[in-house]
Amino acid sequence: MIECLRAASPVNLLRGLDLFDGVNGKLFGPSYEPLGKGSVLVAGMPPHQGEADNNPAQELVPSLTGTDLLIGHMVNEGEFFLAEFTQDWSLAHMGNLPHGFVRVLQERLVLQFFVRPRLGPAWEYYFGGHGYSNLDAYAQAARFLGDAKVRCPARAMADLVSRRGGRVYAYVLEATAQDVLPRDDDNETISERSERNATDFYRNPTHNFDAFVALGSALSGGHSVSDAVLAEARHLMRRWATFAKTG
Repeated sequence: MIECLRAASPVNLLRGLDLFDGVNGKLFGPSYEPLGKGSVLVAGMPPHQGEADNNPAQELVPSLTGTDLLIGHMVNEGEFFLAEFTQDWSLAHMGNLPHGFVRVLQERLVLQFFVRPRLGPAWEYYFGGHGYSNLDAYAQAARFLGDAKVRCPARAMADLVSRRGGRVYAYVLEATAQDVLPRDDDNETISERSERNATDFYRNPTHNFDAFVALGSALSGGHSVSDAVLAEARHLMRRWATFAKTG
């Protein structure tokens, strides 16, 4: 994998990445800063539609030249997806996701499992002392996601691009599901409804924001999802799968 990345052209790695405009024309993509010492890698978004022109963070959005690399990083996404394993998802369900999409997430999904044992539900599911073991299930998931000891593909790509004189950008999404999820019958979004239900897993999911969009109804808490959202989900999954082919 690393050798493949070293031989890959940054132009090929980035081909097909276009502006991230969100769902239904709503702006929720990140702003960017160069990756470097002292950088504050936080992406902001206008709090309300129409305020983009007044948002100084928009000036940080880079113009990618084809020799630069954009790295996405969702805070705590490994914890989020591992928790999903113990709730709505099954290994069979995971097997239906595009392999390339999962490879984008593999290093944080698997590595965070080992380095953050406080992931209680997932740890309990795979290694819980209830008279049974899910080690086989975990082994299947680990094989599907990739070797846990493989270095982060994003870091390998960043090193490659840097050595070739390109710039590396990273972002952290800061938004909530309220910005993209459809409203339910009571005209509430999932994040709004969650304010009244402290046990709802989807409360203020700032760290898994684009995952909600990318997986569509799989993460919609059983609510119906509009065709526009599902279409955007399919678009993102295809794009990420393409981006992951060499990583």
